[in-house]
This record gives sequence, C-alpha cells and structure tokens, in this order.
Amino acid sequence: VIDTLAHTIEPTSRTSIARELRRYGISTRPAIKDFELGHLLIEQELKLEDRFHATWGLTVPTPNLTVFSDCVELIYQFEHSRWDEYRHERDDKDPKQKPRQKRIHMLDILRYVLASKPSYGAMRQVRLQSTMRSFMAARDAGPQ
Repeated sequence: VIDTLAHTIEPTSRTSIARELRRYGISTRPAIKDFELGHLLIEQELKLEDRFHATWGLTVPTPNLTVFSDCVELIYQFEHSRWDEYRHERDDKDPKQKPRQKRIHMLDILRYVLASKPSYGAMRQVRLQSTMRSFMAARDAGPQ
C-alpha cells in the first residue's frame, strides 16, 4: 500500500516512485483514503472477541488488532486522539466527525492499510530464478 501521490509521474525523471519500486520487484497498490471506512475498520479490529489462548488454557476477550509496545507513536496517537463534536447545521445534511489534532499520521497509515486489504505476493518465479543464477555464477567465478 502506497500513497496515491507515488503514482504521479515526475517531470524530470519521467517515472514515478511506484514504477521505480516495481522495477525492483516491489509491487504496490494505491492506498484507499476513505476516512470513514478506515475509522470503522479500526473500530471493528479493536472489538473484543472471545478467543481460546492455548498458552493460558483460557478463553479471553481479545481484539483482532495487535499493537506491539515498540509502536510508540501509534500508541501515543491512539491515546491522544480527539474528535470534533457533531455540529448539526441547517445546511449540513450529513455531518462528519473529524479528528481534532494534526498528529495522526500513524492512525492514517493504519486506516489506509486496513481499507486497502494488502496481500502478500511472492516474487515472480522467473525473477527469483534469474537472481539465483546470477548469484551462483558470481559465486562460482570466485574473486577476480
């Protein structure tokens, strides 16, 4: 998942970040930046569901989303997120809830990833075989 701007062609290089990554065998897809969808998906992933944990031999309420302790910035943003109140204006038929502060970059990334549903794709077999052949040939040739 990559920012949609990464698909923009740069005028000087006549390529994009996404094309350059693809050239090195890294495929990308544009992030889905639908705020409401992403927010809903985070809420779903944080809902507690009863799961059996073999380690403890117990059924314990557990969320689908695991945030590790070294994800310090994401934890900070979860703890400090604030939302504007809904304001029902006469002109506003569908008021939207929006984040109040600006330090939400990690939450944005989490929303993009959840909404985009990335999947692991193995390197193309041909490219892998070619790389392996080159490696073996260089190894067999020895130092020059």
